[in-house]
Amino acid sequence: MTIKGKWLEEFGFTTGQPVNITAENGCLVIRTELNV
Repeated sequence: MTIKGKWLEEFGFTTGQPVNITAENGCLVIRTELNV
């Protein structure tokens, strides 16, 4: 899935940044994918 927009940058995401998207309690949750 590709998502993009200035609103993502406003929340601290960067272009091309890997993310995880999960469904929780009827909502889509977008989290950064940490490569530790």
